[in-house]
Amino acid sequence: IAGFIILDLGAQAVHITNQNVVYGLRPEARNRINSLYMTSCFVGITVGSSAAAVVYASFGWTGVCVLGACFGAVMLPVRAAALLSARRRARAVTALPHGPAD
Repeated sequence: IAGFIILDLGAQAVHITNQNVVYGLRPEARNRINSLYMTSCFVGITVGSSAAAVVYASFGWTGVCVLGACFGAVMLPVRAAALLSARRRARAVTALPHGPAD
């Protein structure tokens, strides 16, 4: 039971942190961005739980753990590419002679 509580608290903390980041992106587009965020969360949860159910039926908990590791491994290069892109944009903005255009 303690593990479930800790997992739930961690998931809630990540969700709140992500929404804080989303709300800071473009205040005038907050509703649209939040809708996209919540839709992507729903789709990700649906895909993950459906895949886990199928894998569990055939391979048990070991299969579910391997599936989770595979999902994480697939997302590592995606996250790395996003970080590299953000760094390039930040360098490009600081290289402008008068700063970013408003």
